[in-house]
Amino acid sequence: MELQSQFDEKETCHAFLSGELNIYHAADMKPKLLAALERCTEMELHLADVSEIDTAGLQLLVLIEQEAARTGKPLRLNDHSPAVVDIIQLFDLAGYFGDPVLIQSKTS
Repeated sequence: MELQSQFDEKETCHAFLSGELNIYHAADMKPKLLAALERCTEMELHLADVSEIDTAGLQLLVLIEQEAARTGKPLRLNDHSPAVVDIIQLFDLAGYFGDPVLIQSKTS
């Protein structure tokens, strides 16, 4: 799991997650994501390169959402990978995160 952050002129943090956001990496990612959120006025979390996510990774996304709400910083989840879309749909959390999610139909 890797996190790369870029800040724009408005101090918006664009955080790019890549790799597996699972039980093996969530504990390492937690302080990195919280530190990135702390340094910015708002955050866009780009999830296109998340290859795998389990409930530990989902809990981390919920934690970041809660911390952003607590501190009054807008958080947007962008570019959802298929793995992220699947787990958000599985737990019916699209409304919780409030971000547009491109839902692709599964055809046989």
